[in-house]
Amino acid sequence: MSTLSPRALASLQAYRLMLFSRTLHPEFFDIRKQRSSRSAQYDLETWLSRGAHIITFRKDEECVVEVLTPRPGAMPGRGRIHEFPCAGERDFESRFGSRLNYITSVQTEIVSENLYLATLKEMHEHAIENGSLMHRWREEDCRLDSLSVLDVQCYPCEAHAQSWHLDAGCGLVLRSQAVFEVLAERAA
Repeated sequence: MSTLSPRALASLQAYRLMLFSRTLHPEFFDIRKQRSSRSAQYDLETWLSRGAHIITFRKDEECVVEVLTPRPGAMPGRGRIHEFPCAGERDFESRFGSRLNYITSVQTEIVSENLYLATLKEMHEHAIENGSLMHRWREEDCRLDSLSVLDVQCYPCEAHAQSWHLDAGCGLVLRSQAVFEVLAERAA
């Protein structure tokens, strides 16, 4: 028997991580912040919205798109190649096409109000200090702020992304980490 509140349980069950092998149109998202970067090996596009993020990593015609959202029903089915719930701890690795590799880890936790407030303060300061994408908001029925943070480091052949989504309505702290990499071409 679960000791979680119905709202906390619903939030844990709602969050999904989905992977697509094609780019997605911005109309599916309420984008609050975005950033693009380009290296000699890849293009990277990051979008942040309320409780969600989208990362598009592309090398020539191949791409992997990570979508982490509490509203998976609003996402298209075409191009979706994998999906899993974020509740608990999850790890996943896959190749996309012939040149891209993707590794992720997701953890969720429902925390007390004091721990939630400390985490909110810490993540807000982290986002400011690191120039991360950040969106902070308050739901009408909640007295505390919620927060989404997306922090990305770009390297010559790979990008590392960390996200934190904090839902004040139930004390949910969701953290994800992903590595997107361009694999070296094999000699013939």
